Amino acid sequence: EFHRISKIKTWSTLKVHSDEVLHVAFCPSGRYFATTSRDCKVYIWMISPHSRRSVTILGIITSEAWSYAMKAEFNSTGSHIAITTVVRERDETGVICIYQLPSCQHVSNIVTFPRDTYGAWFGERSLVTSHYNVNEAATDLYLHDLNRTRNSDKRIFTETLNRARCSIRLFSVARQPKDHTEVFLFYATSYSEVPHNNYVHSHVVRVVRLAHRDEAPQSDGVRPTLMSSTIHVLDEEPEDATREDGVISTCHRCVGGSIVGVESDITSGTVLVNYRPWVDESRYTVSQSLEIKVFDFELNLLWSIHSGDALTDSDNYFLLFPSPCYPYFLCSDELGAIRIYDYRHRCLITCIQGHEDVISVVKASPTDPNFIVSVSDDYTVKLWEIPAKKYVPDCH
Repeated sequence: EFHRISKIKTWSTLKVHSDEVLHVAFCPSGRYFATTSRDCKVYIWMISPHSRRSVTILGIITSEAWSYAMKAEFNSTGSHIAITTVVRERDETGVICIYQLPSCQHVSNIVTFPRDTYGAWFGERSLVTSHYNVNEAATDLYLHDLNRTRNSDKRIFTETLNRARCSIRLFSVARQPKDHTEVFLFYATSYSEVPHNNYVHSHVVRVVRLAHRDEAPQSDGVRPTLMSSTIHVLDEEPEDATREDGVISTCHRCVGGSIVGVESDITSGTVLVNYRPWVDESRYTVSQSLEIKVFDFELNLLWSIHSGDALTDSDNYFLLFPSPCYPYFLCSDELGAIRIYDYRHRCLITCIQGHEDVISVVKASPTDPNFIVSVSDDYTVKLWEIPAKKYVPDCH
């Protein structure tokens, strides 16, 4: 037996944003969540410890320098939040802004290139980011350490292939829960011969296995050590990528498509890759179907399933982040639908219509998987409750 979702209820719709809502993120304790929007505002919401139905605004983060706020992520303790922003609409440079919570005090900025490059927390006070080097047509991965006041960016390694552009956009970090000494860093890489077009060519997912030292403040900061790396989600083997430490990545063959979201889940030991398959060999045309590939941490394909539908064309489509919440995982699509899947039986449990426009992200609370939040281009944030009951599975 496993839990069958009987009826999903939306019990609150938050209408505070004045433009498209692009992302939602929970802090690890489940006490806070944040929503980002094109209105240049990030709302920090506090959930009452007595009832998840009581949600209040803890703070509002905004800046006149922003064009919009794309993504938010809390660190491992919920003491800081990283906000990926676009500063100038016509400039390809982006900025990841770090704020301390609950005061919402600004701590530091990290410049990224191109602007639609997201970072990920590597630990409590360190963030993994990337920067595309135009002159060398390569991307450097950096570790930004908040413990250090000078020269805080330490280059981990360089991603370089014999192509016109090699940029790293999406990150996900999975830390072993026992001793925290082994960390898995997953990221999506874009190899493009068209410099202004990253979306169509984001088709490779890598895993980097890192050994991690104690995160206590040190004079030389946190030093990750590269142990191994792997390439996946590509329909032909690319050239090997060289690393600073001499490690050569291993290439594997898989179905091709343009990646729109990557998330890892330490509980199930899986990586969720959401992508739109190519419809021809040119790689310039994507289908109107969304697919999810479920990998283990060694990037062996476990299974795949249809994850939604899309309307946008090959040159301008949405990032749609999957959300693990074992024993389920969640996906959204461009038609305003939310789908909930079961990990163990590898099937779709239910599909609900919750918004009038694209749902960029739907997230479950890390401490209460029956509480989920969705954000949409219809300017709204919806809070959902998933009642569950045991049943004999009827999905295939």
